Amino acid sequence: LHSGNPRVVELTIAAMNRESSDRHLRQSVDIRDANFREELGKRERDLAHVPGIKDFLIDYAAEGLAEHGWKALGEMDFYERNLWKLVPSILVSYFPGDPDVRRLLQAGPADNPHDSDTQRFLMYLLNEGVFIDEEADELRVALLADEDPITVGSAAHGLALSGSEAGLEAMGRVL
Repeated sequence: LHSGNPRVVELTIAAMNRESSDRHLRQSVDIRDANFREELGKRERDLAHVPGIKDFLIDYAAEGLAEHGWKALGEMDFYERNLWKLVPSILVSYFPGDPDVRRLLQAGPADNPHDSDTQRFLMYLLNEGVFIDEEADELRVALLADEDPITVGSAAHGLALSGSEAGLEAMGRVL
C-alpha cells in the first residue's frame, strides 16, 4: 500500500474488499455447505492487525472524499466509483465500532446531506460498523420514511441494533 504505485494500491484495496465480503458472508449467513464453509475459512485474513493498515485506509478514504465528495461517488466512472466505495466498507468491516472510522463517517456527506443514495450508503456503513450513537439513530429514523422497503428494513435493523428508546419508539410509530 505504501509503494506509491496507484495501480498496486487499487489492486490491494480490491483484494481487501474481496476478503471483507467473504468475512461478512461468514459472519451473517448460516453456511450449510461444508466445502464452501471450509473454503471461506481457508481465506480468512486478519487484516485488522496489519500494522498501520487502519490509518492508511482512513487517510486514503479521507483524501478521496475530500477531493470528490460523497455525492461524487455516483458520478465517477464505474471502476473509480466502486474503488472509493470499497474503502469505507473495508474499514467498517475490519474495525467495527472504531472511533477513528466513525469520525471519517461523521465527516461524511456534507456536500449533499439530503441525497437519498448517499444517505442510504451512509446508513449501510453505520449498520455494518455497528455504530451506536444519536447521530446514527437520527439518520436511521429519517430513513424509516424512505420509499424503498429495503432501506426501511435496514433502518429498522440499525435501530434494533442500537436499542435506543427514541429509535424503538420511532419504529413503533412508522412501522
